[in-house]
Amino acid sequence: GSCDGMNQSCLDQIFPYGPENIIAFINDDGVQISWDQINYPEENAILGFNVYHRDNEDFLIGTTSEEYFLAANYFEGEFCINAYDQFGNHSQTNCSVATAMINYCISLEHTNNLISFPGLPENVTIDSVFSDLAYASNGLISESSAAFHIGNNIWVGALQTINEYSGYWLILDNTVIDEQGSIEFCLNGFPSDNLIYQLFEGPNLLSYPFNSSELISETIPQEFQGNITGIIGEGSAAVNINGDWYGVLQLLEGTKGYWVISNQNIEDFHYIPPSQEGLNSN
Repeated sequence: GSCDGMNQSCLDQIFPYGPENIIAFINDDGVQISWDQINYPEENAILGFNVYHRDNEDFLIGTTSEEYFLAANYFEGEFCINAYDQFGNHSQTNCSVATAMINYCISLEHTNNLISFPGLPENVTIDSVFSDLAYASNGLISESSAAFHIGNNIWVGALQTINEYSGYWLILDNTVIDEQGSIEFCLNGFPSDNLIYQLFEGPNLLSYPFNSSELISETIPQEFQGNITGIIGEGSAAVNINGDWYGVLQLLEGTKGYWVISNQNIEDFHYIPPSQEGLNSN
């Protein structure tokens, strides 16, 4: 359908904003671009998206009906996206510079938060990683070690570096949470790709090293489905009964940590990556 003949009277409704959260992530095949259009696909007047490479001017390199696009054989530069309708109207054009690093934010809403890191910077010491959050932090606990913040970004304890394999309980000052309600903890880092975990029989506190979510049944490879008997997250859990997952916890989410319970030692456990990662631009 249309309004006022060619949608001219309802463009603000169709295109309230241009594509948001654009990322352009450099990989071996080119630049993987992804974005969010807040009213898509619900707004059926939007047919798709134009993808441009900006080099003094915007050069159209493709169109897509998805919210992601691979710019094959491009390995640098600025990439821009707008949405369009059947009459050639288009939204505001928004851009992002391609980067090999990712930016992401962890939403912290409680005193005790079970987290992990989809990407880490070169300096992974606890005082560097948590420098922007030290004012609100009381402690950090991994599966087998811990550190406590005693003020002025000074951390004491056996846990002195962060790694991409582990889940962590991050303990925040409850007065800060009471005052602010929640905290967005944002980081730049190199993505945690192709991780292989060593699991021991019993509970293992693991990361979910992606910045998007996937069903447990889809992200745990079939070869391990018989060995993973349960998964416990922050405030939710799932149990594996004869290959079917039951419980409140059905999705594993990036930036979250999980207790993964195995019925035997596994030397080469890994996840199947989510079908489309929602990485944010640096």
